[in-house]
Amino acid sequence: MDQKRILSYFGRHLVALCVATRYRDEPARFNAYSGTLMRVDGTVLWLTAGHIIRELEEALDSPDVTFDETVLADAFGEAFLSEKPVPIDLRSSWRMFRDDDSLGLDFGAIVIHPHHERLLLANNVRVLEEANWNRQHTVNFMGYVMLGLPEEFTSAKLPENGLATLSPTMFPVQRLAEVPAGHGKEYPRLTARIHERIPLKSAKGMSGGPKFGFAETAEGLAHWVVALQSSWLEKSRTVFACPLPVFAPMLTEWVRSLPAKAA
Repeated sequence: MDQKRILSYFGRHLVALCVATRYRDEPARFNAYSGTLMRVDGTVLWLTAGHIIRELEEALDSPDVTFDETVLADAFGEAFLSEKPVPIDLRSSWRMFRDDDSLGLDFGAIVIHPHHERLLLANNVRVLEEANWNRQHTVNFMGYVMLGLPEEFTSAKLPENGLATLSPTMFPVQRLAEVPAGHGKEYPRLTARIHERIPLKSAKGMSGGPKFGFAETAEGLAHWVVALQSSWLEKSRTVFACPLPVFAPMLTEWVRSLPAKAA
């Protein structure tokens, strides 16, 4: 299987929140936030890093920032039917996040309306289920890759036609046996290193993107989404990710606390 087909196969898990904003009278700026989908008790969530939801909350609360457009881009996988993104109303959506560096928690979620869920699923997007994370502690993973939208490959300015180009990237990372000194947290994180041969200047823009773990099973090589990218150390090219088995129970508790009309 060639690299393009591999990327499109795993790209079924990638859903980007694309946001066009204006600060006062400045030209519109474009941001594409990496994320993926997960189902909790029948409610579909868009997952990303907690610091991304926090930044969006701050922008929504600012009188100087205008949101021109917010859409979910989902045409990164194989067999998608439409390149047209799915518009969402970010301001009225139910949202949550945990962004606590001292604890090592960095995850957030937006509840997806059932209508938007149907559009996403019709485009062959994959949704994580509880079976993906609740038994990962029994798996002996042999390798990892990370998937996302590096900032260096995405323009911060919208072209005149309003159509931005997104370039998903996926590459292997080497898990570290020991956490770098001074970076241990209360909750465990998946700590890995981007090899120097990977032609990537920065992991910025990858935040919120899924990390996949691979393991041999009786049926052959299998993969799981194991974590969401959180942060990185530029000098050592070390990346930190928030594991699904850590934050999925917290998300489940939050979803079950929502009013019936929200979930």
